[in-house]
Amino acid sequence: MDNLEEIIRANRLAFDSEEPSDEVWASIREQLQQPAAKKPSLWTISWVRFSVAAASTAFLMMAGTAAYHWGQVSGRAEMAATVKLEQINPQMAEVERYYTQMISLKEKQLSKYDLQKLGLQDENDQKMAELDSTYKQLKHELETNPNQQKVLDAMTRNLQMRMLLLSRQLEVLQSISKQSSQENENIVL
Repeated sequence: MDNLEEIIRANRLAFDSEEPSDEVWASIREQLQQPAAKKPSLWTISWVRFSVAAASTAFLMMAGTAAYHWGQVSGRAEMAATVKLEQINPQMAEVERYYTQMISLKEKQLSKYDLQKLGLQDENDQKMAELDSTYKQLKHELETNPNQQKVLDAMTRNLQMRMLLLSRQLEVLQSISKQSSQENENIVL
């Protein structure tokens, strides 16, 4: 640093002789004399934020109302379909109740096993979803189809297929469980 200070002191006159031109100073004066660009006021910024918040709130309220209304309409349609099945064919309504109870029982028994670990969960869910979708279509078709007996037979077969699928899965899982417990007994002996 001492060396730098010595150079500056020795050449001070040379450094002071260099000054900005008059054009540079004139340009600076002009910029200072021009009025500053008007900045947006706090009120304007607040108004924009308020407008965005109000629009967002309105959108969310409309979406929520639509979702609620859609859920209500969907629930009423399913309830109406059940009532219609009892009105169209009380015997089929009884068959549906029986199989629904049996399917729930089988699903409860299946829940004791770790289907995800065995790699059966996704396949089971997919097959049951397909059968459920087909059943809903058949139920809807029952109202408009002139040959109701064919539709009722197809609905019964669909319910039976669900029961058969769940029963087979239970049998397989029970046999696997028996084999593994026998293997564990053999290892212990």
